[in-house]
Amino acid sequence: MIVKRGKRTYQQRIFIYFFATFTVFAISVLSFQLKREKKYKTDQLETRLNHVAGITSRYIDHYKMVDSGEFKNLDSLRNILPDKDVRITVIDVKGAVTFDNFVADYLNMENHLMRPEVQKALYSGTGGNIRYSETTNQDFYYYARLFDRYFVRCAVVYNVEVKDFLKTERVFILFMIALFFIVGGLLYLVTSRLGELVNKLRDFAVRAGRNEAIDPNLELSDSEFGDIQNQIIQIYGSLKSAKEELTAEKERLYNHLLALNEGIALFTPSKEKILANSNFIQYINMISDRSSISADLFFEIEEMQEIIQQINEKLSPEVMIFRNSEATG
Repeated sequence: MIVKRGKRTYQQRIFIYFFATFTVFAISVLSFQLKREKKYKTDQLETRLNHVAGITSRYIDHYKMVDSGEFKNLDSLRNILPDKDVRITVIDVKGAVTFDNFVADYLNMENHLMRPEVQKALYSGTGGNIRYSETTNQDFYYYARLFDRYFVRCAVVYNVEVKDFLKTERVFILFMIALFFIVGGLLYLVTSRLGELVNKLRDFAVRAGRNEAIDPNLELSDSEFGDIQNQIIQIYGSLKSAKEELTAEKERLYNHLLALNEGIALFTPSKEKILANSNFIQYINMISDRSSISADLFFEIEEMQEIIQQINEKLSPEVMIFRNSEATG
């Protein structure tokens, strides 16, 4: 196998492309699922707090607490609520706290109108937020709901239990990780097979180009690679036959020239000898005063300078350029 150093093989490149594509796909699906699961569980928690806010509002309206200002009676609500650990805060439309079951001195609490969850409820009807409470020195998940003349804000302590509730199920993450490795292994097997076929095809083409021996038992497959192999074999066979015919024709021509009674020689444009028969060498030795002169020294014979000058004129750069332009035109 012929592999250039420092250059990735076809198998490596296609594996990287496929693996990168699947990685982006897997991360996208995982990210989407994480957000979806977190939103689903957050909605569940807000539904629970919204239910508590609704019960609180009906309790306030039933006992006309807004008119009487006796919000302290909401302490008795704790006994009938299903979620006794829920913090309930009642805030008037100006932001003043009128009740908080987690704070004894709730009437002296600072204005809550600018709290994030209250601002969301002011414009959207409801609003949720996770933040630290400076009043109780605890982290809370807050949910505020706007009613006609007040806000009811419900909250649960953002402890380990709530954090675990909001966390996405780890089963899906483990499933995606397992799927990631399984698909990665399958991609490796597929690209290995594909890379093997490409390498065989490349080696076959290189050997054919170098006119080297080719394994007659080489068989890629019955796929497109096999079709490519068959086409290359046909082209290679045609070129080989044409080359053999050209070589045989060249040999016949050379033998014919060598057998002529006349003296004949062939030279390249750079005055290098291609062929010269024995009569040509004999005749130039008869013409020249020098003895035993070879055909390679033909252009140095003084007696042939007139002919050589005509040859040089034909080989002048201007004439060569003109001939080349005619050939390409």
